[in-house]
Amino acid sequence: MNTIRMKSVRELVGTTENSSVERYKISSYQRGYRWKAEEQVQALLDDVKDFCQQPKGEIYCLQPIVVAKGQDEKGEFWEVIDGQQRLTTLFLLLHVLREEEVYDIDFEVRVNSAHLLTDIVEGKAVDIDKSPDAYFMSEAYKKIKQWVDEQQLLSTAFKRKYATTLLDSVQVIWYEVALTSATTAEQEKEKIDIFNRLNIGKIPLDDAELLRALFLNHIVGESTHDDVLLKGIFATEWQEMEYFLQKDDVWGFLNPEDKAMRNHILLLFRLVAQAKTSQGRATFCFFENELRKLSHEERRAKVQDYWKETKRLFAFIRACYNDRHLYHILGLCFALKAINLNELHSLSKDVRKSELCERFKERIKGKFKNVKLEELSYENKRADIQRVLLLFNVLTLDQQDCLSQQRFPFHKYHQNLWSLEHIHAQKSEAVQGNIDEQLANMHKELEELDKAEIPELQSHIKEILPQLTTLQEKKSLNEEDIHTFNLLMLNFEALFSDDASSEMHEMSNMALLTSGDNAALNNSYFLSKRIKLLQLERNGAFIPPCTRNVFLKVYSPIGAPSYKWGQADREAYLKAMKEVVKEFIPEN
Repeated sequence: MNTIRMKSVRELVGTTENSSVERYKISSYQRGYRWKAEEQVQALLDDVKDFCQQPKGEIYCLQPIVVAKGQDEKGEFWEVIDGQQRLTTLFLLLHVLREEEVYDIDFEVRVNSAHLLTDIVEGKAVDIDKSPDAYFMSEAYKKIKQWVDEQQLLSTAFKRKYATTLLDSVQVIWYEVALTSATTAEQEKEKIDIFNRLNIGKIPLDDAELLRALFLNHIVGESTHDDVLLKGIFATEWQEMEYFLQKDDVWGFLNPEDKAMRNHILLLFRLVAQAKTSQGRATFCFFENELRKLSHEERRAKVQDYWKETKRLFAFIRACYNDRHLYHILGLCFALKAINLNELHSLSKDVRKSELCERFKERIKGKFKNVKLEELSYENKRADIQRVLLLFNVLTLDQQDCLSQQRFPFHKYHQNLWSLEHIHAQKSEAVQGNIDEQLANMHKELEELDKAEIPELQSHIKEILPQLTTLQEKKSLNEEDIHTFNLLMLNFEALFSDDASSEMHEMSNMALLTSGDNAALNNSYFLSKRIKLLQLERNGAFIPPCTRNVFLKVYSPIGAPSYKWGQADREAYLKAMKEVVKEFIPEN
């Protein structure tokens, strides 16, 4: 069975009373040493320095070192499958700190690299052009020595404290692979396969995978019937949680900061370890560090407690998701940043379920404190308008008949960049540009409107289009033609004008749309926008429900013209919005 635990740098060295230093071998399938002095090496030095200020007992966790036990004529060794960069850098650092005992590193093929390391730490001249290893190892050593010397100038006690911290408080995730193959050749193939799986795409061991192994090691004891059963139950529960959290609509509803998390169950473990895990430290390190303080029996009980809490948190999140009303209210909280997942975890333990929804609503209300819909303007309150429109869209679906299963798709909302669409265009595309461009734009708009077959527009279109065509066919326009064009433009604009200039930027003329879809609509007239928007929706675009309702005239009074957005439309739209959001944005 593979084993996983934490090892201090002192344990990596192997310096105990009754043992010699450890020996590590880098196999032929590994690439050379490639850590950059000013990047990875510098980062490690600075991180350990910062950690020197932490209270005693805390640990700084490095990424995994994956090994397999080997044997040769010199005795036992650890074959490094993953982690040679860290091991080599630590080797150089320990020599600079003048530690008496440092582990050995052998290279299966790159024999000269072992000599290089020895020459570098002994201060011998090294030809950095001889090989990439020579260059990168020399640069790393030079950086380490220069950095340590600079720190020593500031504090004579620095080197001793730094060395103690490095040896005892810096730990690696030690992942020992138990090879299953019988022959040497098969084992080599097995190790290469493990190496490739770890390094394809530079994907390291995931915290979730490490935690799975850690929990299994402690949940399952001997290979008894009961332990086999426990292992099966654990695997089934793990799979159930991961499967649920992998759903796009679930993950989008939660909207975690780390959206690219490979194994989504890791989110639950991070929440269970909240306030106990420092930023940048692996979640696995928290659990391993907590468990290593306990006896074997205590560990098993503690792991079961952690697993129970993880399952309880999962059950709570699933219950919130499955409750349609709670889903919308909590999803709004996440989207508006009125609550974060750590706060949710705390509330799930301390607040009764019957009170949760009211708590969430209070958080939402706090985001709209002092907001008055009539006072919002595109010119100086865009963020507030966008939040109000999100609220309006979500609540519109939430307040539908209880038999409706429609939900607001938070996952689609979080996948897009959003902008505010002026329902009645600020300035029509048809009246922008030079005369030739305006003629072409107007012709295009009229053809679109003609296809819609709006009775009120047909006579106007049939009157304007021939005159427009005549002007377009002319190579140049004289003064009379320009006069005719201006009259056509006035007649064209009159079809859609509503003297809305004073309300152009107000809430009653705003709808929510993705930035890309907004650009696709350009500054077309209302009817043209509707045609384009419905086409976008047919092509798979996500159109928020209230935006769709606006362009389908759902909010407009009966008898209002279908081809434009006028005063009566704006008043009815704002009235409908106020009614839907009144619990969170009261009028008074």
